[in-house]
Amino acid sequence: MKKLSIGLAILLLGACVVVGLILPNHMLAAKNQTPKQTPGDLGIAYEDIYFEPEDEAVKLHGWWMPAENPKAILLMVHGANGSKEGRFPNSLEMYKALLAKDMSLLAIDLRNHGTSARSEQGELGMGIAERPDLIAALDQIELKNTQQLPIFSFGLSMGGAAVIHLAEADSRSQGLILFDPMLNTKDALELGAQASTGVPEWLAELVVWSTLQQRDFEPSAFDVARQQTLPTLLLQDVGDPVTRLEHAEALKNLRTDIEYRAFDDPASDHWIYEKHGAWGTHVAAFYFEPEAFIENIVSFVEKHSAVSAGQ
Repeated sequence: MKKLSIGLAILLLGACVVVGLILPNHMLAAKNQTPKQTPGDLGIAYEDIYFEPEDEAVKLHGWWMPAENPKAILLMVHGANGSKEGRFPNSLEMYKALLAKDMSLLAIDLRNHGTSARSEQGELGMGIAERPDLIAALDQIELKNTQQLPIFSFGLSMGGAAVIHLAEADSRSQGLILFDPMLNTKDALELGAQASTGVPEWLAELVVWSTLQQRDFEPSAFDVARQQTLPTLLLQDVGDPVTRLEHAEALKNLRTDIEYRAFDDPASDHWIYEKHGAWGTHVAAFYFEPEAFIENIVSFVEKHSAVSAGQ
């Protein structure tokens, strides 16, 4: 009986270590994604840009893609464990479409992503720790912005949270473009864990609870965004299973100034479901409604560029 009690105690202690330390660390460990393509592979003229944020000596990498007759400049920010190449969605095709609409672009790899260096922690910062990366990226844009064009920050998923947090510390963005943004950190972590690993809901909730006891990811992007007045375009996939519709609509209802477009899911036999698996239509609208997706961005940029010029 004593041996059984000791065995159970050891088993319980092991479970606590796994759930309390190992799994949270694994969940937040950022994974550099090596690019398979560059803009040059799609015939896009580009320049490699290297820079560092102020808070840590981390060498960051970006692609500067100038339009021939630019109307504005967009800072492009990927999601968690993504990259500037962005296979999820196909960001290179998106860049090509935006360049054709006279938008110059700086697409960057956040710390611990793509071809940027790893930070000391090597973890996902839920858009908060990555804010210095975006400030440094805006510094690079300013060096290129000899025409004094308006600048807009475009973020998808965790990148959406990052540009929301950016706007609290830096006023150089004329507006924000949010694509399926991570507004509720806890919810996105739980659903992302299930989509990535297939773990049951109860285990994802337990691991995320433990993670949030050890990491400070407050305030949430939702709480920050609801207080902002910066022009904002919110693009949301209706059936996104990770950064859910309910959070986007709650923000839209609180801030009636937000320009909002929801994209309905494609038919159930669409190839995207097989390719994306449990991630479904997360950041997917550009795949099945590319023209409408780009037109919403262009209209928003042109509208608020005109407002800026008239002030």
